[in-house]
Amino acid sequence: MMEQYFFLVLFNIIVFILLYKFSRSFNLTDKPNLRKIHSEPIPLIGGLIIYFSIIFSMYLFEYPEQINLIIVYSGIIVLSGFLDDFSELKVQTRIILIFLASYFLISEGLILTKIIISDQLTINLGAFGLIFTVLCVAGLTNAFNFLDGLDGLLISQVILSYGFLLIYTYLFINDFFILNFFITIFILCFFGILYNFGIFKNLKIFLGDSGSTFFGFSFGFLLIFFSNQGNLIQSDVLIIWTVAYPIMDFTSTVIRRIMNKKNPFQPDMTHFHHLLHKYNVNKYTILTIISLISLSLGVLGYITTVYLNSLISLIIFIFITLFFTFFSIMFNNYLKKSTK
Repeated sequence: MMEQYFFLVLFNIIVFILLYKFSRSFNLTDKPNLRKIHSEPIPLIGGLIIYFSIIFSMYLFEYPEQINLIIVYSGIIVLSGFLDDFSELKVQTRIILIFLASYFLISEGLILTKIIISDQLTINLGAFGLIFTVLCVAGLTNAFNFLDGLDGLLISQVILSYGFLLIYTYLFINDFFILNFFITIFILCFFGILYNFGIFKNLKIFLGDSGSTFFGFSFGFLLIFFSNQGNLIQSDVLIIWTVAYPIMDFTSTVIRRIMNKKNPFQPDMTHFHHLLHKYNVNKYTILTIISLISLSLGVLGYITTVYLNSLISLIIFIFITLFFTFFSIMFNNYLKKSTK
């Protein structure tokens, strides 16, 4: 088993070196601008490195068939993100590609047909299941993409989300389901953080849209896979808590932009991590604060679901989301006034 992980790490490092040289040669970098924090061009290859490594892991380990399909069809999203990084695809084109990749996976049975809130409350989606599935996955894809604005933030959230899912599953079935897949993700995220912070001879890289959208899209369908198994997790409400912070940041950012009469998907500097940065909080402290918030939400979600009930847990989630949105709006308004 250790031998497979060794080859995975070796492959990952080799791909990193090759793509880093390639990106410098062909100028595949993220250029500094007014809404970027960095001050020099940084290669946008992190997503490609992680995706190629996960594809390689399929030859090292045996995953369930639907997990393999999620990995393969997520390649459409990786390609979309990569093209968007360097040619800024139209929103319509990106939406079409998300729908296309979603269609392939939905046709393989990865669709939400019902939502189990509790033993007494199940919502049957019927024909609306297809649309609801696409909307959920598209929303989570954008939510993860929204977090890709600070070194280590997105990958930290990915580690936490996968960690929550693994722990929730273990606490319910007393076993580690598809452990090899989770360990693969953790290893690749660990090296992704090292690359992102430029630990290796200052060879710093970014995930890029190819990485952020891949993680959001693939994790969305992974959650659907777990939900459809019916016996891996205590309640579908717990699934929401694995991505609590991305959902809250996404919701607050979109609402704030709409209130300001702006395109909700037009990039700006009003994400919560941007607001903290404007408040002169350094990036390592921001990363710590948001990671602790996310960790706390995951723990709270488990406690409220297991020791109270799923419906109360869902109500608490909605309340915290509304409070976070209100706080973010007020915080943003305060920063605007203080800079005048």
